[in-house]
Order: sequence, then C-alpha cells, then structure tokens
Amino acid sequence: MILNKTSLRDIKTALMAIPGHPGSSRISEALARGFGFDDHHALKAKFDAYEVSISDLPPEVDFDTASFIKAVGPSERQTILDLATTAQYLADGGIFLDDLESYPELRGGRVILTGWTSKDWTLAASDFVERIGSIIGTTTWVLNMVDRLWDMEVAVFGDSEAETFDVYDPEKGVRKPTLQEHYANEELEESTGVTVMAFLDGTFVRFRDMLPKHSQPSAQYLAASEKGVRMVHGDAEYAVEVWLLIRSGS
Repeated sequence: MILNKTSLRDIKTALMAIPGHPGSSRISEALARGFGFDDHHALKAKFDAYEVSISDLPPEVDFDTASFIKAVGPSERQTILDLATTAQYLADGGIFLDDLESYPELRGGRVILTGWTSKDWTLAASDFVERIGSIIGTTTWVLNMVDRLWDMEVAVFGDSEAETFDVYDPEKGVRKPTLQEHYANEELEESTGVTVMAFLDGTFVRFRDMLPKHSQPSAQYLAASEKGVRMVHGDAEYAVEVWLLIRSGS
C-alpha cells in the first residue's frame, strides 16, 4: 500500500476501536513493525523526511502480519486476531482477500471498522438491530453483492431488480426467505417503520465509498442480524467478516 500519515492514521483509528486493544503506543509500534520499520520513531522519521521533500514519493510497502502480531504482545487471542486481520485488510486487502488460504494465522479474525462510523448512526443502527433480535429473532437477512451495486445511482435503490435479498442459514448458506420470515419482516416494519431490506440498502449506500476498492470483487453479501451489520467476503471454507456495527457480546 501507499503509506503516509493519512493512511496510517486511518488504520490506527480502526484498530483503536477494537475491544481489548493493547493501547495507542503498542498499536503504533506494532504497525511500524508490520510495515517493516524498526520502531515507531523510524517510521515517524520517514514521514518527517517526506513532508519536507519536494520530489520524494511516499513509500509503497507490504504488511507483514507475523511482525505485527509479535509487536502487539500478549493479549486475548480473539483481540490479536481482530487487530491483525483488520490491519491486513486495510493495508494489503486485495492480496489478502484474493488468497485467503495463504493466511491461516488469521483464520477466525474479524475486520472491525466500527471506528470509522459515526456515533449517531451507531446508536440508531444499534437500536434497530436490537429490534431485529426481539421481533425477527436470529434470522440473518442479506443483500447479495453484484458488481452493479457499487456504482448504482442512489435514487435507484429500493426499486431495482439488481437488488437481491436473501437469508443466511448457518447450515444451508444463503437461501430464499420463508413465508414466516417475510411475515416477521412485515412485523418489524409495523413496529419501526423500516424493513430489513431498507436498512440494508441504506447501510450499503452509506458505507460503500468508505470500504476499500480492493475489497469489492470478493464481497459476497451485506448481512444484518441481532448481532450487528457485516460485509462477508470469501466462501464457506474461509469467510472474512467486515463489521460495521457489532453489538456487545457478539
């Protein structure tokens, strides 16, 4: 990736929102090691030299997961996996998502981007997914990703045949919703004024330009359930979940 102060700050902002993170200084050191620098001071010196140059190009660097994990130090296993997976996704996401089998050390890790979302949206969306849990239950509704959605005009959403909504079943994968599940969605609309489909549409349009371009080809679906909201990449063998909203305990 092209590494500069802005791109590094964006990654660190995401990591600092992950529950159980080891603190700002350790994250800074771990990112520096992951990008191939001896420590944060060496990385800062590189940035400072670039700031006063009128001809240098910003460094294009790869991200080394093992070095990052080693520098993070002792933490809960899930926290380490989430930190490393999020950093890898943001730094070298195209390579990572195209070749998931080459990253067995990240299996089980989640990409958590809640640090990039506004507090107001998070509060409103949290209330809605809580209602999903109380009315719809554990059913996960999904907006299937097709290429045209990434460039489709906002006004077209809600009226387009390009949109396909299904349900994710842990045993059967993505399937068509049952009549009972449609009835539950109608009950949710009567209670909140919003269907799961409208919520998924609005969430996707809100965040599609925020998500890295390199993540688009491997995106399978955007999912909403009582646990939160996530974009799912990969397949049944190795899926990577990018969480935009994650409820406590999920």
